[in-house]
Amino acid sequence: MTLRVRLAALLAGALVAGAARAGAAELTVTLDYQPAPACPDAADFQALVAARLGRDPFRDGAPDHVLVRIVPRGHALDGSLEWRDAKGDLVGEQTFPQVSADCLRLTRAMGFALAVQIELLASRAAAASACRRRRCCSAGPSGGWPGGASGWNWRPRSACRPPCAVPTALDFRSSSS
Repeated sequence: MTLRVRLAALLAGALVAGAARAGAAELTVTLDYQPAPACPDAADFQALVAARLGRDPFRDGAPDHVLVRIVPRGHALDGSLEWRDAKGDLVGEQTFPQVSADCLRLTRAMGFALAVQIELLASRAAAASACRRRRCCSAGPSGGWPGGASGWNWRPRSACRPPCAVPTALDFRSSSS
């Protein structure tokens, strides 16, 4: 493969990734981070998640709330993520039992899991929003543009096709072993 072809492929990939990211909703969450002693602090955890996402998803006062907890258990650590909605109801949780006291490794795994969940929920919200906005049209002799132009019959999307299929997020309630 020539250098020119490789560069073109790289540029095309970057454009597609940028377009996909631009279409995703900017989901934000409130973070409550409770680490064990000697673990990275809240700013480090936020930076880890933001680096994975390419943006900072944490905002004080955001409707969704994430509790990140790391607690010592003997000579090991246990981690957990709890996701709560705007009403404070538990939406999902994930546990991260460790067999070592390597807090940095546990924090990285938890940050990765949280970034994936935020991205999935943002993609789901973007898909649902796009579905609600989408309209369709069909050619028809009796139809007309809104405002009187002829040749097209505009109808709400629901009249044209079945409702949108919105991708679902991973089952956040499952626990890892």
